[in-house]
Amino acid sequence: AMEPLAEENSERALALAMAAGESIPMLRDFMIRRLGSGQPEQAIDLLVKGLSNAKDDGVRMTFLRGIHGAVRGRDNIAAPSGWEDIYDQLTQPQKTSASFDVYMNALGVSLLFGNEQAGKTLQEIAVDEAGPPDHRQTALNYLVEARVPELSSVVGQLLKGTSLREPALKAAATLQDPQIAQSIIDNYKALNAQERFDARNTLASRASYAVPLLNAVEKNLIPRADLSADLIRQLRNLENEEVNSLLQQVWGVVRDVAADRQELMARYKALATTTAESASREHGRAVFAKTCQQCHTLFGTGGKVGPDITGSNRANLDYLLSNVVDPSAVMAKDYQPMILATDTGRIITGIIKEDTGATLTIQTANELVTIAKDEIEAQKQSEKSMMPDDLLRNLTDAEVRDLVAYVSGAGQVAMQATPATIDRFFNGQNLDGWRSTREEDHVLWSVENGEIVGKSPGLKHNAFLVSELSLGDFRFQCEVKLVDNAGNSGIQFRSQPLQNGEMRGYQADVGQGWWGKLYEESARGLLVNNYAEKLIHPGEWNTYEIVAVGGRVQTFLNGKPAVDLNDSAGARSGVIAVQLHSGGPMEVRFRNLKVELLDRLPPYAAAGSPPFAWPTSAALEPGTKTVWKRTRLSDLFRSEGCCVADFDNDGHLDVATGSVWYRQNPNRKPGSTNPDDWTMMPITEEPHEFDPKGYSDTFMNFAEDRNGDGWTDLIVCDFPGKQSWWFENPGTNPGEEPKPWTRHEMIPVTNNESPQYLDLDGDGQRELLAGVENKVMAFATPQSHPLAPWKIHPISMSGAPGTDRFSHGLGAGDVNGDGRADVLITNGWWEAPPAGDDSTWEFHDAPFGPACSHMYAFDFDGDGDADILSSSAHAFGMWWHEQTESGQFQTHLIDESFSQTHANVLADMNGDGLPDYVTGKRYWAHGGHDPGGDQPAVVMWFELQRENGKPVWKKHQIDDNSGIGTQFEVADINRDGLLDVITSNKKGTFVLEQLRD
Repeated sequence: AMEPLAEENSERALALAMAAGESIPMLRDFMIRRLGSGQPEQAIDLLVKGLSNAKDDGVRMTFLRGIHGAVRGRDNIAAPSGWEDIYDQLTQPQKTSASFDVYMNALGVSLLFGNEQAGKTLQEIAVDEAGPPDHRQTALNYLVEARVPELSSVVGQLLKGTSLREPALKAAATLQDPQIAQSIIDNYKALNAQERFDARNTLASRASYAVPLLNAVEKNLIPRADLSADLIRQLRNLENEEVNSLLQQVWGVVRDVAADRQELMARYKALATTTAESASREHGRAVFAKTCQQCHTLFGTGGKVGPDITGSNRANLDYLLSNVVDPSAVMAKDYQPMILATDTGRIITGIIKEDTGATLTIQTANELVTIAKDEIEAQKQSEKSMMPDDLLRNLTDAEVRDLVAYVSGAGQVAMQATPATIDRFFNGQNLDGWRSTREEDHVLWSVENGEIVGKSPGLKHNAFLVSELSLGDFRFQCEVKLVDNAGNSGIQFRSQPLQNGEMRGYQADVGQGWWGKLYEESARGLLVNNYAEKLIHPGEWNTYEIVAVGGRVQTFLNGKPAVDLNDSAGARSGVIAVQLHSGGPMEVRFRNLKVELLDRLPPYAAAGSPPFAWPTSAALEPGTKTVWKRTRLSDLFRSEGCCVADFDNDGHLDVATGSVWYRQNPNRKPGSTNPDDWTMMPITEEPHEFDPKGYSDTFMNFAEDRNGDGWTDLIVCDFPGKQSWWFENPGTNPGEEPKPWTRHEMIPVTNNESPQYLDLDGDGQRELLAGVENKVMAFATPQSHPLAPWKIHPISMSGAPGTDRFSHGLGAGDVNGDGRADVLITNGWWEAPPAGDDSTWEFHDAPFGPACSHMYAFDFDGDGDADILSSSAHAFGMWWHEQTESGQFQTHLIDESFSQTHANVLADMNGDGLPDYVTGKRYWAHGGHDPGGDQPAVVMWFELQRENGKPVWKKHQIDDNSGIGTQFEVADINRDGLLDVITSNKKGTFVLEQLRD
């Protein structure tokens, strides 16, 4: 009833609001804001008068906000009568100490009235790294709104700091400053995940920034994988020819074709239904956080750009997929985006949230932006949803499956920790991403100076603060201080919250009489009774480290071992939590919390070795060079295949070569070439050695936990035509003698010389692809009982090409762009049928070169269709076969400087987002009788670059005295972020490490 008075009689409306505000402050605040959004001249005079009469700082802040609203978006508004006196009062030193918020906003409003000195003071506050971040951000917000001439300098300084980078990156979008754009690009790799997101959106906000952005992607300064579908949409909205040309080079052809959407939805529906049993909702939540959470809220968590989808019909798979695959077809009017072009060249895409007459407030993908209407040069309503059609383009089938499972599920779950989500663990500022198991206990926890602090007044129950991230294999480290060494605390890990507020899972104990012990909360109780009194500093900071890999749990106190337990009964994943134990008053503090993910397999293998992905190095800093160092683990010929995995669950990757594995010393330094840093461990009772003039019994090695016991086993493809086996890792307790690994047959015949072990059907699990008995191309999958022979799934009829014993050339990839993995041989390719269709695969003839080794499908030239890579196994030649518009293939030579490239790997060696080609010479393949058999045993990588729509391959030598076998591994064996090469052949076993120079 009061609102109409704001226009009819504003003075009376304010008087009534002030009177009502004595008992209902919200009503007063609303009316002042309402007045501020009305006629500016009248409102400003009225609100300034009200401010002069305000008696407390809360009311003063309400008036200052109202005045701010009245002047927002309006240029050249002079300070009203009486303002200077009020300003002087509110900015006196005594007022500063009493209410800094009033002081800050008085400065800001005065700046908008044209007070240059107020602007200088705000600049000083904004760039003061020692100042409170919230005050500094308020200062920056006013400087941005006023568009002060010094804004570029302020933003530039903030980008060099750490505490205000996120708002500074958003502020940079308002500037037309090439130096700022370059500064963002130069520092991109030092930013955290949220800051990178804001950086990308700023660089996509105008054509003059987008060009250096895309050039930076092309030069590997920003990873290609960071270009999300919504960012591509924003870049296209710039409608700039140079941007579009660069976009095609780094992203590929961007199509808006509605005809394929129904087929795409059908494929995703089949994928989601046929693989639902293996879906992980925890991983799905991690995918949601990466792709959807910025805009959508689900189960109370997420952004407000799009609708809250918690209550939607998301359990209906057809409804869900139609909204994701074709969002523009089902777009509600309230979420139809507007595209604005400002007078500085900035393009803003977002949902209009408010129109005050003078300003528009727009919700973009990463921020709420208020723009003065007189700054807008053009605007149009987009026919496309804010949600891009290509949202799922960069996701693997397993990621799509898990995302669907999470979004369609009934309730919230923990978020799986991944490289993309691990930054969420603890931000050092507040408890975002953490919760109490009992709502009333949340007041017991706080953050002070980057420390998680728990203070108990005395409790009758345990109180837990729980991270939202679920961890499997990991290393966790923190410093903990139990004040006065009084009370009891602990670190929960691989744990789950219970409905009664308690936790179930491992606890690394903290407290007098308990330090160093291992307990299982709400389950088996005390597991390791090892009081580590001599290892701690009572009442002081102590370093606690937890390493949990597979079934092995290790803890360390101040760098000294406390627990080393192999526990087959314990949980293999769960959340981390910290505890305040029941009992008397106590205080515990945790600081410098660090988590490192420790996959037992290299990430690519852990993801199922999907044909649409590859091992990837971390992106290198600009100007960084790398060098290679070789370590020869052995000079004996044991195998021509090898693999990498953590076989003893100590958190360090090891090397397996047939009948032995080499344990990496936990204290080994990256780059050490001392073979004593590697200890040979037997797999078979008598390790095998072979004459280099002959052949070994292991052509391929793959690592995987085949029976789910928490220990990584070894898969071996024997000599062509023989069995494929898996060797069961028995696990070894500390101090025990190694035991032989039991051998189990997988399939009786494996004909090819380069069988593949990869995720052929997109379910996240690897299958063995090879020619089998009766010359049938097939893939084999494990059955429910781990010791049962594997099930054979035929791809071809009997007598098919590429299935003979000693057949050369085999691979998988999406040849025809239908999203399914087809099978490649030198004579052509088998087309994969739709998911759930068990019919024989259709064969297509194609000339992919002579007898070769591993084959790959990838769009090497960036024209939107897949090309094929192959190489000669025993002669000279490496080729890429370009797919033409007619579906035919044209062969192009990559290199022919050395022969016997009997194994190939696609891997992004330099982190630029493009897969490079890694290969080498199979030393002494046919006793020296192959062409070029006497050449050096080189290992090479060919860097993929694109020039004028064609791939260019830049050759780099890794080594010239090791070579490859019939298979080798490209993986980050020392966890420094750079891919290394591990190989085994007739010259021995080698680790070739890539190191930053």
